[in-house]
Amino acid sequence: MRIGLRAGSRSAEFTDQQHKSVALTLDLSYVLTDEWTFDLTPAARMRWYDDYFGQNRRDIRAGLTLKAVWTPDWLTEQQPDAKIEFQIKLQRNVSTVPDQSYSLWDIGPALVYSQRF
Repeated sequence: MRIGLRAGSRSAEFTDQQHKSVALTLDLSYVLTDEWTFDLTPAARMRWYDDYFGQNRRDIRAGLTLKAVWTPDWLTEQQPDAKIEFQIKLQRNVSTVPDQSYSLWDIGPALVYSQRF
């Protein structure tokens, strides 16, 4: 298990794009075998816009990512840090500005090959 916490501030030429934010993530992993790991990552991000086109805007973006990570021997023998991921993502943004609220599904499965250099 790993917990992440970030805070930041965005400066922009136009004040309606400036905001402050706080983000929290939680990474949970379950190792099934030497080749298969399952990851569940819930996340939340809060943003505060003080002057979004003349109004205060507050957003809460919640998300969830589910990954099945495969590290087969034939791959890791050639590239030790390589892995193949199958992902499903869900994201929901709730805003005090009604037309800025949305849901986003990213269902593939997405196939991701990654390797550290």
